[in-house]
Amino acid sequence: MIQNKSYLIALIVLVFWYLFGAATRLFLLNSLEEPDNGLSLAIQTIIAADLLYVVLCGVVIIARSQKRAYAKTLTRALNILLLFNFPFGTVLGLYGLIKVDK
Repeated sequence: MIQNKSYLIALIVLVFWYLFGAATRLFLLNSLEEPDNGLSLAIQTIIAADLLYVVLCGVVIIARSQKRAYAKTLTRALNILLLFNFPFGTVLGLYGLIKVDK
């Protein structure tokens, strides 16, 4: 069960990491003097992806903390999605797939 608690703590830290990244990129987007449409679109897309990860991680955190029956399935799906988010998401995704809920 220690893996489950460690995993939840790591997810919470990752959520704050994503929020900090989204806030930083939003500040960068607002500080551009002459916003290039391509650059603005790229930054907005990254902000949207960060916030999507925040929502997905939040759903898994709530489901796991309330010991829902579908929490294991949600956790596995999130871990697969986290594999594509290098470097911290990949590490957490691998840890989740190998150690959590075994």
